[in-house]
Amino acid sequence: ELFQPEYSGPNGLTEVVNFRASLNNFRGNIPKEIGRWTRLQNLWFADNEITGTIPREVGNLVDMNAFLFYKNKIAGTIPDEIGNLDKLTWIDMEDNQIV
Repeated sequence: ELFQPEYSGPNGLTEVVNFRASLNNFRGNIPKEIGRWTRLQNLWFADNEITGTIPREVGNLVDMNAFLFYKNKIAGTIPDEIGNLDKLTWIDMEDNQIV
C-alpha cells in the first residue's frame, strides 16, 4: 500500500517536498491525511493500482506544482478544493475513472 499510516498520519511525512512513487504497482487509496503534507510541491504516483477518490484535503497542498496520478483506478469527481492550488502547473489524471 502506498499511503501507509506512518507516512500520512500525524507523525508522518509532513515535511516532504517531493513524493515520487510512479510505476511501483502500489495499491490502496489516497487518505485525507495527505492534506497535512503542506510543504509538498510534487506528488507523483502514476501507473499504479491506486483506488478510491481524490480527497478534498488535497486542496490544502497550496505549494503543489505537479500532481500526476494517471493510469490508476481513481474514481469520482475532482474536488472543488483543487482550485486552491494556485501554483499547480501540471496535472495529469488520464486513464482513471474520473467523471
